[in-house]
Amino acid sequence: ERRTILKEDDSLLKDKFNFAMKNKFKIIYCIGESLEIYEDKKTEKFLENQLSSIDLNYSNLIIAYEPVWAIGSGKIPSISDIKNILDFISTNTKAPLLYGGSVKKENIKSILDVKNCGGVLVGGASLKIQTFCELFI
Repeated sequence: ERRTILKEDDSLLKDKFNFAMKNKFKIIYCIGESLEIYEDKKTEKFLENQLSSIDLNYSNLIIAYEPVWAIGSGKIPSISDIKNILDFISTNTKAPLLYGGSVKKENIKSILDVKNCGGVLVGGASLKIQTFCELFI
């Protein structure tokens, strides 16, 4: 979203990443694609480009896959697609991987069962305490 809405390009993100790494910050680096890229089956190449300018071996790195088209839309990639994408990312880094994008009580267990998924980033479901708590019941 920041790439699209705030026009943060790869150069700025690389500078922000390097600053955080230099200062030994824990970094949650979010990557994701538009619906057009997803439907054109170009997700892997797009994500690879997003990751190309950062140090994938940085020990305080966590990568979150957040398909932009799923955020706040109620839509979500299939569990098979999430698995394939996280498997692909895991071939490029040993960093823990998260999934974010329309995580809700109906899908959280299936998402967390994905082999390379180390957790989730909860967005809209965290806005109401009842809805958030239902994720863990």
